[in-house]
Amino acid sequence: MYYLKTYPTFEVLGFHFGFSPGHAHNHIDNLLPVLLRSLSDLDVLPARSHGTPAEFLQLVEKYGDILIDGMECPCVRPQDEELQKARFSGKKKRHMLKAVVGTTLHRQILFLFCLFCLFA
Repeated sequence: MYYLKTYPTFEVLGFHFGFSPGHAHNHIDNLLPVLLRSLSDLDVLPARSHGTPAEFLQLVEKYGDILIDGMECPCVRPQDEELQKARFSGKKKRHMLKAVVGTTLHRQILFLFCLFCLFA
């Protein structure tokens, strides 16, 4: 969970938890599918997108008020020129992945829509 929230390098992750960078990478590779399967089994895994406006309205009716926010996460500068243009944020010459998140007032994530997928 720490890895997904802060997205550190494997060197930093290994330092914090007493692993080598390679072992930190192996742990993430092995444990991420377990986390995803657990969240899916508990039915708390957020939807990645909603196909139609009607599906989104059903969410609003089910949960009442929904908070929608956008965020940017730093990423490695792509080699492809078109991807560079798509991911350039203009903030301190950084390249970012853009996402839109929808949550309830009780901080339950309902959906996560990654805008960078449109350009990939």
